[in-house]
Amino acid sequence: MGSKGALINVQFDESRLARCTVLNNFTMETSVHYLDITLAEVTNWINGTHIQKAFPRLNATQRELLITGITPQQWDELYPEGDEFFPDNGGY
Repeated sequence: MGSKGALINVQFDESRLARCTVLNNFTMETSVHYLDITLAEVTNWINGTHIQKAFPRLNATQRELLITGITPQQWDELYPEGDEFFPDNGGY
C-alpha cells in the first residue's frame, strides 16, 4: 500500500484501532497514533477520496494529523490560546 499526506505506515490487527505512523512534515519526526480507521478507508483516501469522506469517524484534528503529521500538542505550541493566527494588519 502506498502512503499519502503524513501517513507513512498503518498496521491493522484484531483490535478496532489501527496503529498509524505519521511523519511531521515540518520537524521530520515520526509519531504513532491509534485511530478508528479501516483498510478500505485508507485505500479510498490514497486513491483520491476526500479525507472527510474517506474517514467519516475521524474529527478534524485527527484528519489534520494524517495530512500534516502535526499533533494537537504541536499545534498548541505553534498557536497558543489567545494567539491570533492572522494578526489584524489591515486584512493582510
